[in-house]
Amino acid sequence: MLPAVAEEIAEGTADEISMKGQQMQYDALVRMQKALGKNLGLYSLIQPKKAPSGTKLTFSGSLQIDVHCKILVVDDVFATIGSANASPRSFQLDSEIDVSWFEPDSAKAFRESLWKEHLGSPDGKLFASWKAANYVAEWDAIAVKNAKAAKPEARQGLIIQHTPQPGKAADFIPPFLAQLGNPDQVPESPSQVA
Repeated sequence: MLPAVAEEIAEGTADEISMKGQQMQYDALVRMQKALGKNLGLYSLIQPKKAPSGTKLTFSGSLQIDVHCKILVVDDVFATIGSANASPRSFQLDSEIDVSWFEPDSAKAFRESLWKEHLGSPDGKLFASWKAANYVAEWDAIAVKNAKAAKPEARQGLIIQHTPQPGKAADFIPPFLAQLGNPDQVPESPSQVA
């Protein structure tokens, strides 16, 4: 689950660093698609209502839901949720947090609560009989149908397929940003950032 487009790009304020990040994400997603094929599902969430007229960036006629939390559920036995990015900066410098647990009943209940919301199935009957081997195909079918729906009310839940978008392969990353990723090299004062 990824935002349809990065916030900075959507707002038209993306700088070279944002575009480099977009390109890095694109490269990673394309590699994953090649390696995993039909076993990988990429999705974005969009609002269940029509976007206001004059809105520039819409997806299937609606605004995106910008997801920030990171969630992982493994085989309905392990789950984690939080705000930390998988980087030294999030783990060692910023005030980010994740909570993880190994407990099958609650991990499964957590996944099902997300699926109920994302797939528009309050009682969970939509996916109750799905086999794990078919999860991606089932999600893909809903996402494709949602993207083609004439009205938001005709959609099944909030998902559409996510299409990776390239950024710009800029080699420029300011040294002070590279240092922020490694707390052992963070300057002691702003004057040392130059």
